[in-house]
Amino acid sequence: MNYLFNILAMCLAIGAVQSQFFDPIMDDKSYLDNIQKNLVEELEEAKVDLFIEARKVENVTRTYIAAKLKENVFKALRIMAENEISKASNALRPKSPKQETEDEDDDESTQKPTTPLTGLGTAVKVNQQ
Repeated sequence: MNYLFNILAMCLAIGAVQSQFFDPIMDDKSYLDNIQKNLVEELEEAKVDLFIEARKVENVTRTYIAAKLKENVFKALRIMAENEISKASNALRPKSPKQETEDEDDDESTQKPTTPLTGLGTAVKVNQQ
């Protein structure tokens, strides 16, 4: 355990500006206690930072999931509205005589849209002659 502590102390000191003058006194108890205290404080700060970042990730994940749910609900509502509109427009459209005989027993069949000027082409041809 003591070797591990010494290695950690040296690793911390390497990144410091004074690392070129690093000459630890391994017999100095106050020096080693000070390094251990710094390591514990740095570890606690890292734990707090990790916890804060984990909360941020959790909040972002919740926000993303909520946005996806809203998007899916909107798509479902739009599809339902389009279906209702098509059913309503089919109900308002009059059936042609051919469709009435075919669809008498089937109320849920969709009707084929009829163009309002169906006979216009034949009327124009008759007038041209």
